[in-house]
Amino acid sequence: MTRLRLIVAAFVVGLVAGGGITALITAHRVEMLTLARDSARLDLSAKSAELRRIEAELAKGHPTQSVHTVTVRVTGVGGRAAIEIEKAVQDVLSAVPGMPISRIDPGLFHDVLSGRLVSADGNLYRLELTTAVIAPECLVTVRALSVSE
Repeated sequence: MTRLRLIVAAFVVGLVAGGGITALITAHRVEMLTLARDSARLDLSAKSAELRRIEAELAKGHPTQSVHTVTVRVTGVGGRAAIEIEKAVQDVLSAVPGMPISRIDPGLFHDVLSGRLVSADGNLYRLELTTAVIAPECLVTVRALSVSE
């Protein structure tokens, strides 16, 4: 009788441990899918804005040499913080697409981004501009430095 109880107890412990491990793996997968979804939404938003701008430019009938897109890359952090910082920088630079390249001040990106404080994923980061390429497809790379409190 005690041997049967030991077997049943071992079975129940194994069942609970397996369920716990499965829950942890599932939670990790959900987090990764959530990050991928947020990144895809950000990309979709940028592409939709680009499409509206191109349609408006074509409706005018005379395309000019202007900025079509601003691609933001974030270094120094990863995961949710990088996505939130990328979105914050995209919001700050939302007026740049559609601007004629000849009218963009080369120091604009540095003045607007360097030293800016951004809150992301519960932490505070100071941005440092590392690259700004002004072209029809602008590339802006910022490094996020954690601010110690």
